[in-house]
Amino acid sequence: MATLSDVLARVAAYINQDTTIPTGSDLTVFTNFVNQSQDQWADSYVWRKQLMKQYSPTISVSQTSLAMPSDFDRMASPVYDLSVSDSVSNRYFELVPDQRFLTDSTAKYCYLVGDNSTGRALNFNPPLASGASLGFDYMARPASLTTLTSLVTCPSDQYIVLKTIAKILSARSDPRFTIIEDQAEVLMGHMMDDEAAATGGMNNQTRQQFDRDNFRIGEQ
Repeated sequence: MATLSDVLARVAAYINQDTTIPTGSDLTVFTNFVNQSQDQWADSYVWRKQLMKQYSPTISVSQTSLAMPSDFDRMASPVYDLSVSDSVSNRYFELVPDQRFLTDSTAKYCYLVGDNSTGRALNFNPPLASGASLGFDYMARPASLTTLTSLVTCPSDQYIVLKTIAKILSARSDPRFTIIEDQAEVLMGHMMDDEAAATGGMNNQTRQQFDRDNFRIGEQ
């Protein structure tokens, strides 16, 4: 996993023909371009393998609202009340906020309020009981690269390198930026393919009609 320092050194090798990390205003500008590149990657697809996180808060007192983590972007699963054993009644499904007026008052649901500047919160109906243990997945925003030791979240640090180089060349009106941009987009396609592919640890065998119907050749 590459650090911001690694990325900047590789960018400098192309831009300046020197792997020395830039300083002063160049460091500020290059770092900004690196963060723009990572944000662009994050916004281009739903990266569950890289950006999905688990959240498991415990409710100390009965409440109707739960503050979301600072890197929260969107829900990735229903909210499960792990203190309830029934696998049907322990789920709070997310609603679009105005749908709550069209939903039975006794139904279990949740909806998001707030915004990115003030913070997001999840409102619950009915209120969460004291001692409730919740569990759900959410999609996170990648952490900003603020120090030279900050780790790149994007799985392809070479994509971040190429994307940053393309931005610098474009800012300098250097026509080579289109070539580098095309190379970055090839890597983007590879990352999307990898995101959609099952891993070797998954039960990813191709199922057949006989298997689905519990049919076995030779059985009556």
